[in-house]
Amino acid sequence: MRFPPYADGDEIREGQIYRRILPDAGHFVEGKPTFAVFRPRWIDRGKLSALLKGYVSVDDAATKHRAREAHNFGLCEIDISRARQATSDLFRVFYSPTGGPLGHAHVVAQGCNLEEVQSMLAELAEVALPPKLKD
Repeated sequence: MRFPPYADGDEIREGQIYRRILPDAGHFVEGKPTFAVFRPRWIDRGKLSALLKGYVSVDDAATKHRAREAHNFGLCEIDISRARQATSDLFRVFYSPTGGPLGHAHVVAQGCNLEEVQSMLAELAEVALPPKLKD
């Protein structure tokens, strides 16, 4: 297991992150993630969880999750510097290690409360692994 060269709270300005795509039609349309993938839940206090690419495999990022249906998750990639530029630096990523098997690669993304930012991230996202949509 490789550990990123960051301390807790460090801002990350380049590289890629993985964001999970939930296995339902509202999060994946016509082969692309929708803005809903980048909308923070109220309990997340405006922050999105993501994982640093290069410190976790695609397979692990998509499947090692607490949810029972983790094997159905998809995964998309976001280039941090491109996203920052496209959102006028509203999108920002910080290292935030947590417990668990992937905690060493955990980051939080801020600035996703605006629908315009969510839509821009959906446009920039590259699908690394499509979700297995429910019937």
